[in-house]
This record gives sequence, structure tokens and C-alpha cells, in this order.
Amino acid sequence: MAAVADEAFVTIRPTSQLGPLFDELCARAGLQPRVAFVCDDLPTMRGFVAAGLGVAVVPATPRTSSDPGAAQPRYLHLTDAGAAREVGLAWSNERRLLPAAELFRQHVLDRAADGLLPRLGATA
Repeated sequence: MAAVADEAFVTIRPTSQLGPLFDELCARAGLQPRVAFVCDDLPTMRGFVAAGLGVAVVPATPRTSSDPGAAQPRYLHLTDAGAAREVGLAWSNERRLLPAAELFRQHVLDRAADGLLPRLGATA
């Protein structure tokens, strides 16, 4: 977080689970963020960042847009303490997942296969 302390931030509404996490990360880093935009959803946040309007803390999704002309945000891995959250994942092979749920499932499985998920009980 210290590396982007002087940047304008694009944030999500505090009612999102990501809102309090962002606030906690800033507090731990001793950072008073300069908020340029507050968004209602992650796709809007990513669009604002891709347009160069600020930086944001978003869940890791290094997939690119299917539109080759679209601006792509650059993703950096946060190493700050607390920059991870525990997620449980279960699904039924008997039912088709919605596209967003399938993207998330595949993302988690890909990260697990690459050894990029924190171990249970490990501290950040």
C-alpha cells in the first residue's frame, strides 16, 4: 500500500465487504487515502482504473477483457499484512454455474494449482 500512497484511489461503497478491508489496509499502512471515486461494483472500479482515474484494491482477477481495444488495468500483488481473506468454495457437479461463479471457481482452482493460495493457519 505504501507504494501507491500518493495515488488517487477508486473505492467501493463501505457496505461492500471490500470497503472495510480497504480501510483496514490503509490504517495498517498509516495511509490516509485520497479517494477520487466511490463505485457501486467491481467492474466499474476496474473500468475507472483502466481509464487512469486512480488505483484500487480489488480481488485478484488477472483475466483480460475479451475486447482487444479495451484499456487493461495492471494488477499488483499486495503483500501487506491482512491483504488476504479466507474463502470457502464448494459447488455441485449436478448443476451448471452462472458465468461469474464459474470464472471465480476457475480462478481459485488455477491459483491453488499454481501454489498461490495461503495455507490455512498461516499468517499474512
